[in-house]
Amino acid sequence: MKKNKGIEWLLDVLHGAGIGLIRIEPQLFEEACQIYGRFADKEWSFTDCTSYAAMQRLGITKAFSFDSHFRQFGVAQVFP
Repeated sequence: MKKNKGIEWLLDVLHGAGIGLIRIEPQLFEEACQIYGRFADKEWSFTDCTSYAAMQRLGITKAFSFDSHFRQFGVAQVFP
């Protein structure tokens, strides 16, 4: 049976060294809601706001993303 390339990539990422999964607990969800309201003038999605909240809380200073909104956050160096 041929595996889907997307599934193969996902499994590699999830089981790779140096990769951590962040679960969104109620407090982080609430922080994302506040950010979503505070930055209503931006075109950020709720997922963007959740990422922003997690990055701030965890002190993440580097991000790999093709989403231009990550550059707007101003909290991390974005690659590529």
